[in-house]
Amino acid sequence: MNNAVFINLSGIADKASLHKILKEAFDLPDYYGGNLDALKDMLTSMEDPRHLVLCNINDPDPSLRTYIPKLLDVLRDSSEENPVFTYELRTSPPTPNRRAIVVCGSWEDSENLNIFLDKINVPELTSKYVICCFTFGTVAKSGFTKTQVEVKLANLMMRLDPAGIVIFSEMLKSPYLVDHMKELGHKAGIPVFMLEHRHDGCINFEVDYNSGFRDVVKHVIEVHKCRDIMMMAGFKGNPFSEDRINVLKEELISHGMQFDSNKILYGDFWYVPAKKSLQEYLENGGKTPDAIICANDTMAMGTADCLTGMGIRVPEDCIVTGFDGIRDSLYHSPTITTCAPDYRKAAEIICSTIDEWDPEAEPETRDHTICCSLILKHSCGCNLTTMEEMQEISSTLFRDNQDYFMHVHEMGRLTSQAITISDTKLLSSFLDKHLWLWKDQMFFVAITESEDCVNAIYSSWKDIYEYGNKVYNSSFLIPNQSAVLNSDSGINYLIFSQLRSSDESYGYLCTGADVVSLRLQQRFEEMESYISSIVHSVLNNHKLITMNREMKALSELDYMTGLYNRRGFLSRVSKLVREPQNRGKVFNYVTMDLDNLKPINDNYGHQEGDIVIKALAYAIQTRVHKNGISSRYGGDEFAFVMISDSSLEDSADRLRTEIEGAAQYDAGLTGKPYKILASIGIASCPISDFHQGRIETTLERLMNIADENMYSDKQIRHRQQKRM
Repeated sequence: MNNAVFINLSGIADKASLHKILKEAFDLPDYYGGNLDALKDMLTSMEDPRHLVLCNINDPDPSLRTYIPKLLDVLRDSSEENPVFTYELRTSPPTPNRRAIVVCGSWEDSENLNIFLDKINVPELTSKYVICCFTFGTVAKSGFTKTQVEVKLANLMMRLDPAGIVIFSEMLKSPYLVDHMKELGHKAGIPVFMLEHRHDGCINFEVDYNSGFRDVVKHVIEVHKCRDIMMMAGFKGNPFSEDRINVLKEELISHGMQFDSNKILYGDFWYVPAKKSLQEYLENGGKTPDAIICANDTMAMGTADCLTGMGIRVPEDCIVTGFDGIRDSLYHSPTITTCAPDYRKAAEIICSTIDEWDPEAEPETRDHTICCSLILKHSCGCNLTTMEEMQEISSTLFRDNQDYFMHVHEMGRLTSQAITISDTKLLSSFLDKHLWLWKDQMFFVAITESEDCVNAIYSSWKDIYEYGNKVYNSSFLIPNQSAVLNSDSGINYLIFSQLRSSDESYGYLCTGADVVSLRLQQRFEEMESYISSIVHSVLNNHKLITMNREMKALSELDYMTGLYNRRGFLSRVSKLVREPQNRGKVFNYVTMDLDNLKPINDNYGHQEGDIVIKALAYAIQTRVHKNGISSRYGGDEFAFVMISDSSLEDSADRLRTEIEGAAQYDAGLTGKPYKILASIGIASCPISDFHQGRIETTLERLMNIADENMYSDKQIRHRQQKRM
């Protein structure tokens, strides 16, 4: 199903809110009356195919329960009268047998985040929960505006109705964002699990990095008998780096060795600075040590590559160790001896905590310790890499490299071709043709168009591909949410990321899988960057085109009523008489003028007079919109055209009565002590008259006749009112 409108009835508080959504969903004009009669009038006059899906039809708000059957009658009658309008009804989906657990981390630390996601993928957890990962890009000095943009993504996670929230506070960097997420969890009555920093009211996981790092140091000293040991630390003054320096110092002293601060190099936790720091040390005459213990794996890889490049063998001439257990260290040559947090214990604690959690109780603070496990590999000489392992590593890296090349190439091609698109509908069909790389799994791209509306520009699920569907008042975050959360869906993970610029949120995207490899996670983040750029371009193009249209409209529309002004009216008449469907019909020119605007202005003020003018304008437009055009020439003078099968000259009184009555019922005139009175004049001719000479000449003749008829009508009504 493509380009359909979905409206969730559950949670819509009243009729006004429902009609507000219907107006936005079907792009109804400002004069839409917001009632069932007006809705039927609009639906039966639609020319382009539109499909409406009413969801949760069995669970409307109590205030709408007697109104919904009347709405359904209108939808049924409208679809019978107008075949381009169709609709369907859906009841609430069944409750899934699993709930969501939200994990909040940062794409900037994707490797450590992926380690956690991989370790908690155990049957004890995934049999009851789907792991829903939300990735943020917050850095320490991101600024309040950027953080506020990311708060919008954080708010979305609650539409998954999660059973718990896991927060990597050190990854996210922003205390404001972390506190906001914590508050969301507490308001929902669910446990909040906090990693890396301790928070009151949370289930805190403290990773015992020091003990794990101590195991690495002791292994190098006690097993490999190294005496001359250097360290590649992170940033100077960084608490994690300083803690690991202190561990090294303590172990050296406890083993009868001296600690030499000159043998501490700083690699800023990154590959290039670590490699450069060691190279400068060795080139300046530094002695190659027995071992270099690094504060993380990334620096260990830079250190090993520096040594190898200078002809120093690892581990034969110098042992190198890392810390973290990231995937790249296990694919490096040589593979890096490291130490990684054992997050499997966290999965057990998460499950047991949720099972016993009391949502009504005050959030309590609990503290748990996560230990680290030593992983012995080639770089210390313990587990030399076999030929089979090297072949597996090479194959994996080759596949990832090919996938990366193909994905970046396709996304680049997609971006270059989409740069001229200015309509999200065109973008929807465009993505459907080009996202073939993602059609083997669950994938969803959404643009948030308003507070009530999500534009589901692309969705794939079980070989069903949909695009361009607009969803209003949704209680779910993704299509088929209940089915995806079920244990038979084949999905254990959902990954969410934000479509955004530096200071604006456009929407979000999501993918689902049974296992989340690091490459899949990286590919998803690549996709987010490209789709964000494309959406940014499309929305900017749309804004420019809209601004141009609005500027043109300002020259052709009346500022007060939104009807055409004289210039716009005359321009539209020229098009109207040339339209093929109007051949053989009658052109009725109608002029209308308020009789009592001056006394209303004098007695009640010009603001009241403006309300009367708007009410009459909307009444005229409602009567005319299906078969003509309407305008305000100025002041209280209106002119409009109605195309009909026969002349309306004899129907002037009936038409005036209809329009006066409709205007009187305008919401702005409720309880007013005056009535709307207007004079009318009509002049008619066959449309063919316009084809026999200049359009302006024929129109001028009709305008003069209609003005005379209106003047006569005004005199008659004036005499009638005087007698009364």
